[in-house]
Amino acid sequence: MVANTPRVRADLKVTAAEEDGAKCFDVVDPTSGLCVRIYELEWLIAQRMDGARSFDEIATWAQQRMGSLGVKVTPEDLARFAERLRASGFLEGEPVAAVEPAPVPVAQAPVPVAVVEPEPSRPNKVSDPKKLKALMQTVGDTGSHPVINAPETSRPTGQAVDNMKDFFRKAPLEEEEAPPPRRRGASLSSGVISAIGIVAVLTAFPVLVYVTFLRPEAVAKVHVHKANPEELTDLYDGAAAIHGIEPTSLAFTDAGKIGVVVARGAEVPKGMQLATLEAASAGGEDLGHLQRRLEFYVKQLATAKASGKAAEIDKAEKKVAEKKSMIASLAHGEPAQQLMSPTAGKIVDVFVAPGGMVTAGQPILKIADPRLQVEVTLGPGEASAFDKGNPVSLHAGGRFLSARVASIEGEKIEIDVTDPAAKNGDEVQLVKRHLIGVVTVPAKAVVKRGGVSSVYVLTGGQAKARVVTVLDRMPTEVKVSSGLGAEDVLIVDPPQGLQDGDKAIEVP
Repeated sequence: MVANTPRVRADLKVTAAEEDGAKCFDVVDPTSGLCVRIYELEWLIAQRMDGARSFDEIATWAQQRMGSLGVKVTPEDLARFAERLRASGFLEGEPVAAVEPAPVPVAQAPVPVAVVEPEPSRPNKVSDPKKLKALMQTVGDTGSHPVINAPETSRPTGQAVDNMKDFFRKAPLEEEEAPPPRRRGASLSSGVISAIGIVAVLTAFPVLVYVTFLRPEAVAKVHVHKANPEELTDLYDGAAAIHGIEPTSLAFTDAGKIGVVVARGAEVPKGMQLATLEAASAGGEDLGHLQRRLEFYVKQLATAKASGKAAEIDKAEKKVAEKKSMIASLAHGEPAQQLMSPTAGKIVDVFVAPGGMVTAGQPILKIADPRLQVEVTLGPGEASAFDKGNPVSLHAGGRFLSARVASIEGEKIEIDVTDPAAKNGDEVQLVKRHLIGVVTVPAKAVVKRGGVSSVYVLTGGQAKARVVTVLDRMPTEVKVSSGLGAEDVLIVDPPQGLQDGDKAIEVP
């Protein structure tokens, strides 16, 4: 069964101080009035005893910071350490007896710091204030308040590490057994040397605890630069000139007589009637002409009958019947044909006046299309990305012009330029892609987090992870299309193992 830790009291008041160049804290027990000066980070392990964490969890945390020094910390070691804290009255659940506060040295007047409002205190008592003071001077305490800007120290010696190993295996505070009596004749120098050794160990022990076990979390030193979003434009190879569309001649598919026709110079919309063609016979004859021909053949038939020539009578009768049929067809046949405008434009020429006779396919008028076009030739397979009617963009000397695909033939694309700013003769290139807000970052700044491309930005003294969209990746740089803004400070060289929320500081 995994045992949970006891809970450290949350009502201790803390002020900052400094002693021999090391940051300290003066911790005041508001119940007993006791004031003890201790090193900054010596209370970190005690802070983690919150009643919720297990000894196994804290042992794992401690081992991560001390494993490199060869110190093994077990849950049993921490349980014994907790008993020391309990004996000193720093754990919840036991009353604390009032004792005289220890004086704060005048030369080391405490500097007030912000104090977090404590949870409601529970009365505690310390059975032996002398043991409490001894423990605090040896082990130390920083209260339940955040540890800020801890001083850095050097790596401990091998002997110091051995002492640290012994420290976590001490039994709970008990009455020390009396040492065996010193033999008569023991030299005075031997006793002095032993005393000096004990003093040295006691003096160095808080620093030893600080360095090996309660060392502050590392602050990553990083290089940064501010994100600079830019526009990114990729173009297809090859430039082409915008040109106008040649005027188009229009004609009827049948012969006949022109009824009405639009005037030269007229501006016409698409689908407007431009001319009409009156009904005509299959041979191209109009009604009046057929009536005159009918009269001629009627006279021929009368002459043939008068002469009694059967062959001439038969021929004349057939012609009369033919003309009558044609006249009947014209009188009750199809309505006049209409010539419609295939596009909006301007009539630049009219070749036949109203009433004029025309043959099938004879030009009636000429219309000029006001549209501008450009033809581009793409590389193999590139035209397959387009369909007729697709909107596209053209790049012309820093400007972007709107356009639309008119037709596709192989790798050639005919494009209608619809932008009113376009001019005949402009040199343009077809735009492959145009993106806004693209940030170019060093390739080493982009890392994988959970299989997703990410970067780190420096904000509020922390490295914060950002998911980004990689647009292009090159050997030394990467183009990112989303995830970074103009105000972001990018970490260009995130150290290995950097995590979201880790402390970080910019270095030149």
